Amino acid sequence: MALFHEIFGEYLGGEPIPLLSSGEIRGVEIRHQAGQMAVRLGLEQVVPKTCLFQAQKKLSEALGLTEVILQPVYPKELFSCDYLPEIVSLLGNAGVPVNGFFNGCKADFMGDVLRVYLSHGGQAFLEELHCPNKISQVIREEFGLEVQDERGFNNTYVLAMTPERAEEFGITS
Repeated sequence: MALFHEIFGEYLGGEPIPLLSSGEIRGVEIRHQAGQMAVRLGLEQVVPKTCLFQAQKKLSEALGLTEVILQPVYPKELFSCDYLPEIVSLLGNAGVPVNGFFNGCKADFMGDVLRVYLSHGGQAFLEELHCPNKISQVIREEFGLEVQDERGFNNTYVLAMTPERAEEFGITS
């Protein structure tokens, strides 16, 4: 298989992108009429979406295409909840209005279930936009994992106080 830098390196303005250079090209789809190209790229480490977006822009300009999409494919073992901000970045770049809904969110991943706890609300809106399904789709496409989000998002708020203050208000749990 060809490596990313062997095929596309010259179109990136002479600046190699270390995280992408050793990526293995697993497939290329060209839509001539639309002026689009999609490249599936096998990578051994997670590449920040900002890096992918920059490379896409440089390639589309250099090749005279309206759009270039670099689709990363990672080993399953690389997935963790730490990747959620990258998925949110991808969704935002694709026009999904994720705005600040995910700021300060927490997530946990156990078995095949991903739970996202939003700090600022927006659960109903994000579910209406099918965000849980879109997040699962990205994880499936990039990591080959079938992830379920059986409860959608979760607006979870935690109230912490001293036992004395809780007693003052009659709060028991």
